[in-house]
Amino acid sequence: MTFTYALRKGNKKNYKTVYIGTTNNPKRRNAEHSKSGKNYTYMKVTSGRISKAEAGRREARNIKSFTKVTGRRPKHNQTSSGKFERWH
Repeated sequence: MTFTYALRKGNKKNYKTVYIGTTNNPKRRNAEHSKSGKNYTYMKVTSGRISKAEAGRREARNIKSFTKVTGRRPKHNQTSSGKFERWH
């Protein structure tokens, strides 16, 4: 089973989403992001346990919604060229 999540910078009332993703182990994935040097304050798990396929659909929908509202993808959902790559 898989979860969707967002990395956020700021506090729980005033935050900025910097990454949207999926994982089967939020604790491990949070540690990986911390080690990689991503600049964020906390990880918010945004779903319960769902299938990997459903998590992928929700991740894509969440990124699309974020992009529609802000005019850009979350900061860490881009490669150095600025293009999105799906790793799943």
